[in-house]
Amino acid sequence: MAFPTLRMARPIPIAVLVVIATVVADLSFRWRPTNYFGGSTDDQRYVEAALAWIAHGPHAGTTHWSLRHPLVLSVAASFKAFGISLSSLQLVPRLYGDLLVALSTGFVAHLAGRRAACLWVLLALSSPILHDMATSCFPEMLELTFGAASMWLFWAGRNGRGSLLFGSGAMLALASLTRETAVCLLPIYAWIWWRDGRSSAQAAWFIAGFVPLIAIDTLWLWSLTGDLLYRLHVDQSHIGIYSDHLRGGVYHGRAFLNPDLASRWVPSGPISVHWTIDPLLDFVIDPRFGLIFVAWGLLWWARPTRPPVGSIARIAMPALLAVAIATYLIVTWILTLRPQPRYYLFAVYAATLAVALLGARASRGATAQRLRIGIIGLVMLTGAVTISLAPDRQRDARVILPWLKTHPGDILYLDAKEAQRLAFPATLGNIGRQIGAGSPPVGGLRLVVPRSPAAPIPNPSDPRSWREVETLTQPRQFPYINAPRRLVIQRRVR
Repeated sequence: MAFPTLRMARPIPIAVLVVIATVVADLSFRWRPTNYFGGSTDDQRYVEAALAWIAHGPHAGTTHWSLRHPLVLSVAASFKAFGISLSSLQLVPRLYGDLLVALSTGFVAHLAGRRAACLWVLLALSSPILHDMATSCFPEMLELTFGAASMWLFWAGRNGRGSLLFGSGAMLALASLTRETAVCLLPIYAWIWWRDGRSSAQAAWFIAGFVPLIAIDTLWLWSLTGDLLYRLHVDQSHIGIYSDHLRGGVYHGRAFLNPDLASRWVPSGPISVHWTIDPLLDFVIDPRFGLIFVAWGLLWWARPTRPPVGSIARIAMPALLAVAIATYLIVTWILTLRPQPRYYLFAVYAATLAVALLGARASRGATAQRLRIGIIGLVMLTGAVTISLAPDRQRDARVILPWLKTHPGDILYLDAKEAQRLAFPATLGNIGRQIGAGSPPVGGLRLVVPRSPAAPIPNPSDPRSWREVETLTQPRQFPYINAPRRLVIQRRVR
């Protein structure tokens, strides 16, 4: 039995489809956002770099975080335009996520049809790692947006449109200045150029867009530091900064092409077999990937869903596979970065495009339709559940900070890491002085979190030293699976 197909008398114009997809994307990014984490995490480093630009103007950063200028300057611009707040901070990745959806929807609709474009939007918005990067202040969403623009412009201009190739080069330069992993696209462009036998004159357009932006950044940093390779040297030094994800905390050795360094990264996925194959296993089992790579493989290898020769899916598949492979090799083995989902965003993007092209092809066979519906439905369901269950990093702050505002004379002492994470939101609320780290003095307050809502409150060896002041309860969030935590405030009396 074949599934019914709905046909519209007049197809929606692509421009209208792009607008609808962008609005839907923006609304979806407001659902269970990952939010700001703070403390020693990367998003706090980008906040500090943006504030430094606002306070001191243009300057050479001293860490790899501060050199990611497209993100840092975007955050600084948002702060200047809308005020320094967590909302202004989150606006940056969300807008770039909206731009990615608008750009991709338009190009997919133009090249493969509206059905493929709509399916891609659903796959992208149900991708846990794409949702994570669009709702937290990290550079990957900017890198992907610039990189996707470069890929689409390159694809559209590879037949001789010089202005499009110029734009592709400029977009890739911005992507590379945002995060160096974007260079994975360069060998793919070179391969496509060699395969299609394009002229060197056309390649010059791409180079004219790419090189000047890289040269301006390089010469500017050279003029400030006296080091022509300043960006490279700072990027290489990132392993000398303490990280909980690196065995030993720091590493004194070569940053790139170093198997010994690769073996020292703490696995980020749900299981670990051996460091050489853990990243490949994560592509299949890590819920943050949402089974998108499994779906890609199944739809390609299953005979009923394999695209015919000459179809857009068949034509685009080698290039999409090359993007995924190049991303994996460069991140894992050349740059020797810690294998974690956000570093493989180009591979995820290629997978969503591949599954959309494979799943949108019209077929008369009931078996092919059932396979597509089953596989793609499972991907979307898994992704939606993972997004819904993801923790909100600001959930504690929404309870603790309002309580402190109603008790202006009190200082709440927290674990050092928790105090760091609350420092920036507390400062924004003008209660930064009410957050302390470590053990409180006599008369001071501390925060205690029982292991479960029904668990007894943990006390030190002398429970008479503490008196409960108040119990704060987090608001219940949908879905109603994890019960709200109790946050118990105690005062030290002796």
